Amino acid sequence: MTLREIKKSVSALSSQQLIKLDAWLHKLIDAEESKKRNRAAAGRQVLAEHKTVNKTYRLEEVRCGKKNCHCAEGRLHGPYWYAYWTEGGRTRSQYIGKKLPRGVRKM
Repeated sequence: MTLREIKKSVSALSSQQLIKLDAWLHKLIDAEESKKRNRAAAGRQVLAEHKTVNKTYRLEEVRCGKKNCHCAEGRLHGPYWYAYWTEGGRTRSQYIGKKLPRGVRKM
């Protein structure tokens, strides 16, 4: 069925049916967006977090994305420290390494 055919069918619905269709479509869209977020987050697992005034440090296990790597089966790499901060309205990140920098204190 093409989008044009769907639009034609939908235009024949009553207002009550349109309300039900609208609710169903919003649930469907929310579910798809949730799947996308989960796929994006699936490559990392946060083990610890330290917040400072302008940065958040997270100890994470990560998936590298190589098809034949052991992390594709669930055994993630790390843990490694990453720094996160907001700059110009965007979240930035930086790989730190195996150890948290010495000067970092919990907030």
